[in-house]
Formats: sequence, C-alpha cells, structure tokens
Amino acid sequence: SPSSSVGELPLGTIFSCFMACCMIGSRVFSLLCKVAEIETFVIPMLMLACGSLLIPITSSSFSVTLGAFLAFEFCVGIYFPSMGCMRAKYVPEDVRSTVMNLFRVPLNLFVVLLILYSDAIGRAASFACAGTGLATASLMMAALRLAGPAKPKKKSK
Repeated sequence: SPSSSVGELPLGTIFSCFMACCMIGSRVFSLLCKVAEIETFVIPMLMLACGSLLIPITSSSFSVTLGAFLAFEFCVGIYFPSMGCMRAKYVPEDVRSTVMNLFRVPLNLFVVLLILYSDAIGRAASFACAGTGLATASLMMAALRLAGPAKPKKKSK
C-alpha cells in the first residue's frame, strides 16, 4: 500500500484541503456569475472534472492524484450552486421536486450497482465510468447552451 512506505496519511488534512477547494470553487462560482452566464462556464468546469477523474487511472504518484482530486473538489464547489441556479431556470417550480426525485432513482440505482460490483470492475474502470459520465454531461451542457431556455407558454383564455 502507498501509505506503508511513507507513513500514515494525514487524512484530516487531506479532507480539510478537499473542503477548502470546494469552498474556493463556490467563491469562484459567485465571481464567474458576474462576468458570464452559468451555461458558459459549466462546460469547462465539467471537462476539468472529467480530466481530474481520469488522472488516477494513469498516474501512480500520490501528489499527482491528490492534485487531481483537489481539482475535482474545486469543480464540485462550482457544480452545486450552478445546478441550483439552472434547476430554477429550466425546471418549472410546480414540477421541480417531482422531476428531481424521478432523476434520483436511476442515479441511486447506478451508484448502488457500481458499489456492489466495484471489486469486479476495478478502480480504473470506476474512474473511467465517472469520467465518461462527466464528458457526457459536458456534451449535454453544450447542447443545452445552444438550445437556450424554453420559452414560457402563453396561457390560453
């Protein structure tokens, strides 16, 4: 194991660094909102998140892998407020909770299956799967950006 040759990993410090990167990402989100539309900066954020999860597949260096995970946590800090704003923009309020709960079911099923079969598929395949999901999300976000928000329907009298 990598920790046996270097000593115990400072898990508390690593976790604190993850949380700091997430907080920095949230702050960067608020700064980016002042200069660009959310749909514009979410695409490169998703691509950075994708790349950062593919790095552990090819690197055996602790420092490089830690840097990749820190970059991913930075992206998480941008992701959550971005999705909250876009959810409010694209999903009507009267159906928002229903729509979000319907999407959680297949997502949670997918996560449970990955956890159950993680030993069988291996760490590299798990990271590749997550990276593929993020690459797909960036393509879907680009399509959404091109399509723009739906125009509100006029109520008939």
